[in-house]
Amino acid sequence: MHTTLIIDDESYFSIALKKQLELHCPDILIIGNVASVAEGVSFINEHKPSLIFLDIEMPMEDGFSLFKYFPNPDFDVIFTTAHNSYTIQAIRHSALDYLLKPVNKEELQNSVQRFVEKRQSQSTAKIANLLHNLDIQVLSKQKIAVPVGHAFEFIEFSTIIRAEADDAYTKLFLINGKKILVTKSLNLIDNLLPQELFFRIHRSHIINLLHVKTYIKKEGGTVILADDSALPVALSKKEELFTKLNLKM
Repeated sequence: MHTTLIIDDESYFSIALKKQLELHCPDILIIGNVASVAEGVSFINEHKPSLIFLDIEMPMEDGFSLFKYFPNPDFDVIFTTAHNSYTIQAIRHSALDYLLKPVNKEELQNSVQRFVEKRQSQSTAKIANLLHNLDIQVLSKQKIAVPVGHAFEFIEFSTIIRAEADDAYTKLFLINGKKILVTKSLNLIDNLLPQELFFRIHRSHIINLLHVKTYIKKEGGTVILADDSALPVALSKKEELFTKLNLKM
């Protein structure tokens, strides 16, 4: 069930809309009905509805003024009005939909269905993102066994800031300031490091994406890491790095 608020100064319309929603939209639960934007703001802050049916022409403040109080709303809006000249303005306010009074049953059902589908899609994306972040946290605590001289040292992935080629060997730079010379090439180390956490930005450098502080734009670019090292990004690696860091070109 999706909690819903109706904001409309015309009580007869609010009553009619409530009846239509109860009869034809079983996914919707009406939890409030107010007659002004001011009342709506108080209700939203207290009850956090997920959907609002919002009239446009009302005394004191019109429906669009609601967005002055909620510039980044976490609820969806379906505008309702008797004046279709407001359509373009409503779209500019990112309305989920727009219904012309008197509301047609089929149009109401279609609008609500679009809202439900949008919410389900957002929920799926949020869950996927949560699971991904949990996987990253678990992975970061796992360890890599690296050959150091005549022994193996076990190092948590999360403690590695970067890896740098040193002829046929590799230097690992850790968050505690320690440097480890590993008796394996950077290519071999690259194959051992999980791609979810590490990215090879240059033929001589692999970075831990969790430790990127800053990206500086210029040709391929430069990354600043947690140890304040500044490393060049190969031009051929720039686009993939942007994807890894959720940046836009």
